[in-house]
Amino acid sequence: MATRGKYDLYVHGEPNHPHANRDLGGNFVLFYVGEDEDEASVHEKKLREHSQLFDNAFKLPRSELLPFLQHHLGERVSLSQYTGAIRLKHFHFRTKDMNTLIEWLYCSSLPMAMKFKDFCCLYYLASKFRMHKLLSELMDYIKTLHLDSGKVFEPTQISHIFKNRDAGGGQLWEYCAKQTIGCLAWGKERSSWVSEFKEVCRVNLDLGPALFQVLLASGKSIYKEQHGKACCARSSEAKTKKSMEGELSDVEESEAKKLRKVWPKKSAPRRSIDKKDRYSGQRRVANSVLEANEIARRLVEDGGIA
Repeated sequence: MATRGKYDLYVHGEPNHPHANRDLGGNFVLFYVGEDEDEASVHEKKLREHSQLFDNAFKLPRSELLPFLQHHLGERVSLSQYTGAIRLKHFHFRTKDMNTLIEWLYCSSLPMAMKFKDFCCLYYLASKFRMHKLLSELMDYIKTLHLDSGKVFEPTQISHIFKNRDAGGGQLWEYCAKQTIGCLAWGKERSSWVSEFKEVCRVNLDLGPALFQVLLASGKSIYKEQHGKACCARSSEAKTKKSMEGELSDVEESEAKKLRKVWPKKSAPRRSIDKKDRYSGQRRVANSVLEANEIARRLVEDGGIA
């Protein structure tokens, strides 16, 4: 058997390993997860394929590997002196979630049903490992779940997501915030939900302003989208006009005059439509900001949301 160095992360696979695959090579990365240090292993090639974090980590000199992992995964990460395994002892790292993640790596499937805590832990684990494809699939999972059930997040779930809102680039928090804003803005009749949400807002004083920021950002994106479409339309119109003018040089002068007379009449309605669209987009942004102000004001006042 090959001799491993003090900080060697690679565990040479055996023929009977459950994930043995010739196409993936024989090198495995070994993890010790949680306080009990339960073992979990995965092909190094498979892990690097889906994890930007580990792909970058394994390109580093061995002396820089541990500081890199501690910077991204927390100070409690360490390397086993004898096996080279990566120890993950932070509360976010659970054996159950690591096994689900490894199952997804090899089978490309998620459990049919997940409890909210299991979903969040797997989401945070994928976020820490920079697994963008898994994060995307988890977002699709939760959206489909809400679409099928017709439910929004419970107040305690909103609080939990808000406290960890930076995970996954903020995708889960943004989706949760928009769901919450929709429930509030459109006056969904759920008195018990509203009462619990009031208490959550009193405990999390930054929650109201954070919801305002999400709604404000949404309003800005609407404006940019509308403004961008208008710019593209004007650019396309200018190119078409220039092209036509170039073609007119080869046409008889009498015909060119006729075409030039027709062109301004056709272009005028287009410019008026563009202006109307821009005004409509700006008005929607203004309405979004007014809504956001109203929601933020009601969130921080005594009595909360009526």
